[in-house]
Amino acid sequence: MIDFQWNIPWQLQAQFPSLEKIVEFIVIPLEHRPDKLMWCDSKFGDIPLKNAYHIKDHPTQKIH
Repeated sequence: MIDFQWNIPWQLQAQFPSLEKIVEFIVIPLEHRPDKLMWCDSKFGDIPLKNAYHIKDHPTQKIH
């Protein structure tokens, strides 16, 4: 990003032609905020201990 606008290097554009269309829908915040890891299955982005335990206790099938 340069001056709050996407700046995709031509090498990436050549390898991934649809990348520009994907990122144009991503909203760029105007104020600075620190990055934060978000849990996608949560309303507020955190992972409750109960969910973390369930994931660890019941491993999912590995897909190759």
